[in-house]
Amino acid sequence: MTFVEQSADCNCFVFNLAMAILGSPRLHTLNKHRSTRGLYNWNVHDSFKTQLPPSSFEVAKGIKEKNDTINIDGVRVFYRECVPPPNIEPSQQTLLLLHGRSFTSETWSKIGTISLFAALGQRVIAVDLPGYGKTEGEQYKGDKGKFINMLVTALVMEKLVIISPSMSGSFSMPFLVTYPEKLSGFIPVAPTSTNTVSQESLARITVPTISIVGSDDDTGLAEQTNVNLEVMPNLAQVQIADARHAVYLNQPHLFHTAVYNFMLALKAEIESRVQ
Repeated sequence: MTFVEQSADCNCFVFNLAMAILGSPRLHTLNKHRSTRGLYNWNVHDSFKTQLPPSSFEVAKGIKEKNDTINIDGVRVFYRECVPPPNIEPSQQTLLLLHGRSFTSETWSKIGTISLFAALGQRVIAVDLPGYGKTEGEQYKGDKGKFINMLVTALVMEKLVIISPSMSGSFSMPFLVTYPEKLSGFIPVAPTSTNTVSQESLARITVPTISIVGSDDDTGLAEQTNVNLEVMPNLAQVQIADARHAVYLNQPHLFHTAVYNFMLALKAEIESRVQ
């Protein structure tokens, strides 16, 4: 039994009971302003409106992970990929998983994120950033936003949503500011580099964003993220209790549920705008 399945089995009943009695004891929405894009108000987004389908964990067990490399700006980048199986309707969304300094793409594989979201209909790609894991070379010294853009283009990532924890913010934040049109959604997880972007620039970015932090994050990045990103017009801010900086390790079921509801809301918003 994987960590994710244990979390789903052990935590789901207790969590649902608490939800019924208290509302949402482990999740706190911190938004103070209004959405300006589309028909959906991201500032009142409910990250636990829909629970993860129990069947998705069984489907995930049968999904095989593809491991490969691709040359990006002279760097041989290692990545893991899962796609929805034939019996699952694809959402047409791509979920790109970055990682923090102490982790690699293997982290997402071990906690089941890659296979779970493929079972839920997403194409999922997790990369080892330059200088980490199975990606060769030193840490990248060039334009990191441009590097992510080259990666996204090379792997043809459509309807892209990026999950960006900790150190990976040095890649995702410049990408967000420079190439916002490439993003359908953004999920910062207490990333670095939120203070490298001006408040004026962030206020102009309408990409739907859900910031997920742990209540026990002692790095200072959770507070920095909440303060710096607060000006974004389509932002939901979520704090998960009993979780440290790597919230996805401490509370994987709650983290996955929050991401799942974000992906559902994104898909619904996009569909409403094209009708």
